[in-house]
Amino acid sequence: MTWVGLALGAVSVALLFRPDVSADPGVLIGLVAVLVSAIAWSIGIVYSRKLQPANGSTLNAALPLLCGSLMLLAGGLIRGEHHAFQFSQTLPASFLGLLFLIFFGSLTAFSAYAWLLKHYSPTLVATHTYVNPIVAVLLGWALAGEKLTGSIVLSMRLAILAISLVNRASQAR
Repeated sequence: MTWVGLALGAVSVALLFRPDVSADPGVLIGLVAVLVSAIAWSIGIVYSRKLQPANGSTLNAALPLLCGSLMLLAGGLIRGEHHAFQFSQTLPASFLGLLFLIFFGSLTAFSAYAWLLKHYSPTLVATHTYVNPIVAVLLGWALAGEKLTGSIVLSMRLAILAISLVNRASQAR
């Protein structure tokens, strides 16, 4: 049941990558990057559960943030984005927003995530990646007037079914 749920989740995400959206080569590169990052995240979930120390919840929350930060920094440097950044042009509101995201959006969220990985199966915890596209699509529909097509609604239904299958399989163990 777990494998069926994971496969349904992958299909649900694939349905969001429609040809009318992903025809542009730049968009296609972005979609591939998202898929590669999802695979890397899944591998990290499996290994992090095996490698995390019993009392290291702060370290467990900090390591993914550190690795992600280093990867983004490397990507920005490779693309030459550091040439366009001017610290003096950063608005105080932007800096405060960054601090908010660091402390609440990242540290708090990753601490909760590390706790979940310690107490629940990695497969069940990983199903949050199926919820994220649903939230994004619903926000786009509610706030930006984006259309909900039949394939998008089907994708959301499959994601919810996938999560419930993985949840049932985790409870049966």
